[in-house]
Amino acid sequence: MQAKPIDNPSITEHARVTQAILSNAFLDWTARQHALFRTAPDANGAWTVHHANCVGSFDWQPHMRSAYAKMVAFPIFFDLLDLHVDKRLGRPDIAFAQKLELLQASIDPSRIAELFLVELYAFCRVLRNKIIHHEIAYDADRLVYGASSLPLFKFQIINELIYQFVTFGFEGRSWYQQNVMLSALHHLLDGQGAFAAAARAMEHFVLLADLAQRSRRTLHNRFQYAADDPVLDFVFRHAGSCYDPADPDCAVRAMHPDPQERLVFVGEYYFFPLEGRHYLMPSELVRDNREVRFADLGPWVYPSAPSEVAAA
Repeated sequence: MQAKPIDNPSITEHARVTQAILSNAFLDWTARQHALFRTAPDANGAWTVHHANCVGSFDWQPHMRSAYAKMVAFPIFFDLLDLHVDKRLGRPDIAFAQKLELLQASIDPSRIAELFLVELYAFCRVLRNKIIHHEIAYDADRLVYGASSLPLFKFQIINELIYQFVTFGFEGRSWYQQNVMLSALHHLLDGQGAFAAAARAMEHFVLLADLAQRSRRTLHNRFQYAADDPVLDFVFRHAGSCYDPADPDCAVRAMHPDPQERLVFVGEYYFFPLEGRHYLMPSELVRDNREVRFADLGPWVYPSAPSEVAAA
């Protein structure tokens, strides 16, 4: 009996099942620390919670919270990416290296999302092969493979990067969600290559901190800001911080030196309303531009939020 060839519907079903496994066995959708808002109840009283859904903002099941667990899970996340490439190329029967060649020949290099896919696939296929074939070693909290090494915490970033890209897509997402993906891959590639150069050339690109976890914060004096106000005035004392970089005698400065300003300006994001719209922006935007005003935040609009939202 001749075996049935793998067709596109089969690939699609395989991808659906793989995504369901990752979503339900590894990620935790009941947590609310990265929930942005919930919709108004429908006729049946049900509502939908909208999460940030991007690298650094996913919640994981308790058994998956160690860096080692995320490293072990990486080959399954790679399967999801590989199935995404299979659906695009229609060639699940060839080796990863051949798929990469076809992918490189098929993309439009003027589109950052296309460059992103090629570089993500190229990076991950090498890492996957080294792990599957046990061509790896451990050095403290790093995975060594060939001449390269990777901190174990990076597997959370890689897994979330794959999941975000395949599950939610790139184009059509908010600029914050796109910017997070671009920054994460930029760091994985050490800022080298055509993709990294193209990302840096984008008008509103902000290179975010290379962190596995980002924190949601609220603005100081919530809702008391106007379009012409400097954003700095309202993120400066976020979460009750009393750190004052302008005061050399500040007690917090003496107790917690912060030359890289990580206490105030790194690894956080803000979701807030202004004049009938909602915005999702990273703290690094203020780190890089102390003069930015709320009126300048047009690129950081969160497009799918209604004018009135309820707290999640």
